[in-house]
Amino acid sequence: MFFELWVDRCDDDVLRMELVKEWLARSGDLPLNITAQCLCRKARQAPAEPLFPLVDILNSYASRWRALNLHAPSALLSRFNSGSTIPEGSGLSELTIEPSDYPVWYPVNLMSVTTTLRKLTIAIIPLSRVHIHFDQPHAPIYRLEQCTFASMDPAEADLVPEHVAVLNLRHLAFEGNSEERLNVLFDKVHFPRLERLEIKSSEVDLDPPLDLAVHFARWHCLLKTLSLSDRETRGMDMKKVLSQVSSLEYLDLSSSENNSAACDVLYALADRFGSADGTVSFLPRLKKFKSFNTPPTFSLDVIPRIFGVIFDNMDFTSPASIPKRPVLQSVTIHLNPGPDTNEMDPQTMQKYLYLQRIGIELEIDPPLLSSHRSNREGQNRGDQNGRFSPVFPFDSGSGSEKEPSPQ
Repeated sequence: MFFELWVDRCDDDVLRMELVKEWLARSGDLPLNITAQCLCRKARQAPAEPLFPLVDILNSYASRWRALNLHAPSALLSRFNSGSTIPEGSGLSELTIEPSDYPVWYPVNLMSVTTTLRKLTIAIIPLSRVHIHFDQPHAPIYRLEQCTFASMDPAEADLVPEHVAVLNLRHLAFEGNSEERLNVLFDKVHFPRLERLEIKSSEVDLDPPLDLAVHFARWHCLLKTLSLSDRETRGMDMKKVLSQVSSLEYLDLSSSENNSAACDVLYALADRFGSADGTVSFLPRLKKFKSFNTPPTFSLDVIPRIFGVIFDNMDFTSPASIPKRPVLQSVTIHLNPGPDTNEMDPQTMQKYLYLQRIGIELEIDPPLLSSHRSNREGQNRGDQNGRFSPVFPFDSGSGSEKEPSPQ
């Protein structure tokens, strides 16, 4: 059973409150999912006091809360459970708090959060007003499985008084200006069961740069998903970082013109094959790789090499030559092409086609066509200017193979 409260007006609506009372009275003992969100500028700027009676009605059913998503002015947020965030005995498992006003004065005291909380999202509130209580062994932070901090000003003081381990956290995300003190946080907090880490959308260069290689080596976590934006990967030795998480299955990077992170990863992936015993030590479990705004500083023939398929002496037309499908199944690269972008030669393009035939998902945006000026090739397949333009092996929209159009 779900109950969603959309706050789009700030007047005292008696009829609405009566309808809420009636609906809740008939809902029995089913769990409740509540969303309180200001949708219009008028609601965000108007006083929140007229809505207090409506919130008080919801407070009387706090023991049945399962998900609470609050996107409202600080005054209204503080009214939920009289400002203590969550009542004891509540079965709340998901909590999202995002004030709609600024500056934010609403404090978040996580010691008052129920022990059943598993998913926490906090946005905009300064970290100095988030009381996590790492020093309390039974604090709710140690039971969380998923935590997201978004667009939060950094705390002036250290959040963690001493070294601790958050044993149950599996998904940790930082979005917006929330990462400036990550080195301090990661130095003191261990995440041994972390499976997914996302650090994105920072607007400033991190100083000092984030040293994930050291943190991963200390945590010994079996990380499966890693997403990093351009700011976080600048100055980072990506091969050194990724060598610490051989369990990684999904990698998502964003780059810029002067950031070689994606290029370094591509060449490291291509060079991981060829050992005498056939083992692959660098990202042997990687299934998907995505790179956005990638500078074209690499040769396009490196991409077929990252799959470990041996193309030498291969008959591309024979079904008998189809190799075992590689572990890496999907590669998406969004290029930021320049005037000197490398062109794709026919041999490399043939490898792209072959990889698609064996089920590999390849997507490059924008598609690049090689352009070779050769009179002989122009007579066979090109136009009257002698230009050779073979069809790209996949289409960025549909992923389907195309055949050359008849000349």
